[in-house]
Amino acid sequence: MEQSYSRKWGTIYQKLRYKMSLLCLQILLMLFFNHHETSALANSFGKYFVVAVPRLRQQRSTDIPSIHFYLSTVFSAKDVEVFITTPHYGDSTLKHFLVIPKDGFREYSLDRKYFSNQEIGKKWTYLLAGKEYFGLYVMLIENEKSVATFQALPIEEWGTKYYAFTLRFNPSIQIISSENDNFVSVSLKVANPERFSLIYKGHDYSNAEKDFEFNLKRWEAFTISNCNDAQAYMTGSTITGLKTIGVISGNCPGRTYSRFCNLPSSHTLGESATDIVAEMLRPETGSGTEFIFVGIPARSSSPSAMVVSTAKNTLVDIVTSADGRTVSWIFLKPGEWKEFEADFIKGNCVIKSDQNVHVLIVQSSPCSNIDGYMVEPLGDAAISLLIPNSQFFMRYHWNTAGTSKKTYIVIVAEWPNTTDLLLDDKTLSSDVEWAQVFGSTKFRVANIEVSQNSHSLVSTKFKYFGLYLYGLSEQMAYMHPVGFNGCKFNSTLTKINFDKDCDYPSDKEMYGIIESGQTDAPVG
Repeated sequence: MEQSYSRKWGTIYQKLRYKMSLLCLQILLMLFFNHHETSALANSFGKYFVVAVPRLRQQRSTDIPSIHFYLSTVFSAKDVEVFITTPHYGDSTLKHFLVIPKDGFREYSLDRKYFSNQEIGKKWTYLLAGKEYFGLYVMLIENEKSVATFQALPIEEWGTKYYAFTLRFNPSIQIISSENDNFVSVSLKVANPERFSLIYKGHDYSNAEKDFEFNLKRWEAFTISNCNDAQAYMTGSTITGLKTIGVISGNCPGRTYSRFCNLPSSHTLGESATDIVAEMLRPETGSGTEFIFVGIPARSSSPSAMVVSTAKNTLVDIVTSADGRTVSWIFLKPGEWKEFEADFIKGNCVIKSDQNVHVLIVQSSPCSNIDGYMVEPLGDAAISLLIPNSQFFMRYHWNTAGTSKKTYIVIVAEWPNTTDLLLDDKTLSSDVEWAQVFGSTKFRVANIEVSQNSHSLVSTKFKYFGLYLYGLSEQMAYMHPVGFNGCKFNSTLTKINFDKDCDYPSDKEMYGIIESGQTDAPVG
């Protein structure tokens, strides 16, 4: 009787302790940070980030999966304090403070006990909150041949409607609620449903005839995945939240069709190498109408472009050659998608649409011999968002991860403004080759190999340009945009036409050009 009584009060004590831990965490966040209000911010820097990641496998005993956060500052004139925690984890919630030096970097590696490897259902998230603006990108490592990165979006940049992107094979979608309890509906679009199984709480969603609906608590995530040799896409699936949500889409792991190196291009091989794939998506409102598609000359397998529409009767034109030849496609409904293969796109080119679309660049698996063994020494499946030309930055900071044999940046800049760029405070070498862009006399593209270190790229004339980072190793690849900005305007008060928080006027103070009455007001 006494033992039963003790067990009963022991259980009650554990529940009270857990609830008090959550209450203390919420009070700690409220005390440490000012109240946050969602705004129309349209860039990749913010004060609040929440992420969730697809399942990471441990195929061999020697595999050590890991999750790394790379935090950077650009706008702050002082060091930035950041608090990292794991809401909904339980009794031993992660609570970690770190400081990012101004115009600098910090890396934080997550303890494996905080990994959440569910394939379907609710999962905990990782919340990073700062007193000032900072940027975040995330690196996922299953092993030396399976790596992915994505540029995280602050919750100010989240929306209520998304269209998912995945490669074929083991599709995975992570849906995250922001600071409010939420209701989410997912209208699945599944290619090859006969090769795909998705069962949750006794319901079969594999044939996409029924919407996936669920409630989320604040800072909670839901994953929809099949990581067990599922041969299907979930691209074009529509994800809608009653309130703002974040979406990270990809594969656990992914695979693309791999060409035979020694056979005509019409022959393909399905069973190519696999690689973890992840990308944090822009909401429907974060799409664009003009993009520069970039080639990757370090690889023999050319990338393809995956386009998804956000409106009815959308016309998309892709200039595919130097003589102006164009491939056109009409998307009749929102959520329709098409992958334009490398056979059509053979270099840097312009992609234009008459209504907003999302565009991803898809890196293919390496080409293979007839027996299926890889021939190309570097690279594997990877996806990356393409940033609309209207949302380029003028200043970037990033850190290259140490897992790839070779790391490159891809610069998209207006000609002749390329001479105004400083890489690590030095003028770009005259040996840098600037390739033309099919369909544009204005833009040029350069691929530059960079060392494993922290780097910066700045326009001294305050000109906007795009920047992507990618890494290659044996049967491994990753790629992501280094950042983006969506607020620009013409100002007669200053030569700097930049507004990081969309409140007008421009952020002159970030460059020390403060004029009386013209400082930039903070968000929130």
